[in-house]
This record gives sequence, C-alpha cells and structure tokens, in this order.
Amino acid sequence: GIGTSIARRNAPIMIGSLIACAVNLVGNYLLIPQIGVRGAAISTVIAFVLMMVIRIEAAILYWHPIKRTTIYIPVAGMVAFSCAYAMTGRAHPTAWIVVWMLLLVATSYGYRRPLADFMASVVPGRRDGADTNTA
Repeated sequence: GIGTSIARRNAPIMIGSLIACAVNLVGNYLLIPQIGVRGAAISTVIAFVLMMVIRIEAAILYWHPIKRTTIYIPVAGMVAFSCAYAMTGRAHPTAWIVVWMLLLVATSYGYRRPLADFMASVVPGRRDGADTNTA
C-alpha cells in the first residue's frame, strides 16, 4: 500500500499477499467441489478482503492512523451482500435489483460529502457543490 511504501515497510504487504493466496487456495479446495464457480468467487472475495485488512492495518501501524469503521463497515456490508447474491441471485433476480439499488442509494448518501467534493473538482464552474453559472 501507499502508506507502507512511504514508511518503507513492504514486508507486511508481501506477507498479507501470501496469506491471502493461501486462504484463497484452501477456500477453492473446500468450496468449489461443494458449490462450483460460486465457491471460487466467494473464496476470492474472502481472500481479497483479508488482504485489504492486512494492508490497511499495516498502513495504520506504520504510517497514518485512520478511523477503521469508515472502511470496514461498508466493505463488510458489500461482501455480505455479494456472497448472498452469489448464492441466491438467480432464484430472486428482481429482489436483488431492489437490494442493490437501495445499497447504492445508502452508500451514495453515506459518502455524499466526498462525492460532492469530487464533483466540485471535476465539473467546471462548480464551487462548494453549487453551480456558479447564472446564464
């Protein structure tokens, strides 16, 4: 990650990648015979989230503290929804469309301030989230 590179502490990133790889291999071994390609997807998601957690914790430890809940709670929700969708999405497609739309609205609301800042930085003529064109 960026923080560990700035702090010149790259070993945790390599160790995290190796642990995530091992978790993915074991997960694939256990889940693919049981549920097929969905098992591979779930195993990969779990491994990537584990790698993300290790990288974030290393960055916090060696570089800059951050509020963990702003990262972990949304990611945990997305992972839970993704795994549930992988298991039941074909059986209930309309329900999942509604669930994903509600999740999009909730996430957009939760991150409305950073989204407004981003829009203000990329849309010409916008300052503080308001349009300055009066024409």
